[in-house]
Amino acid sequence: MRVGVASHGATGHIYPLLGFADVLVAAGHDVIILTGSNLVPWLADLGYAAEAVGETIGWGAAQVQSRYPELTTSLSAEQAWRFDAELFADTLSRVMAPALVTAFESHRPDLGAVRVDQPRCCACSRRTQYPGGVS
Repeated sequence: MRVGVASHGATGHIYPLLGFADVLVAAGHDVIILTGSNLVPWLADLGYAAEAVGETIGWGAAQVQSRYPELTTSLSAEQAWRFDAELFADTLSRVMAPALVTAFESHRPDLGAVRVDQPRCCACSRRTQYPGGVS
């Protein structure tokens, strides 16, 4: 079985999926990890097949801070929550989802596993007609 595992290019987002990928590979499945370009070399060094989709966390943070200057320094807990929501649920997902559709169409996985906190990316799994597992 071919499986596309997708997450933003943040280690805290990708780590939970690596155990899942390891189990699939050990069972003989073909797994590709689709994530930010900043993690692709690291994942390749660890022996995973990986491909860049979307943008990096740094790019996304710059986009959020340019739109919301009040979210740039010394953030309160509420502002930090808003920054994370703008970064992961909106800014990065907005550019990752179309790239993920393209990657799914190219690799044609039998299953797409996408983190549940990335609603646009979960929707692209459904759009491309692949069974969508989410973590």
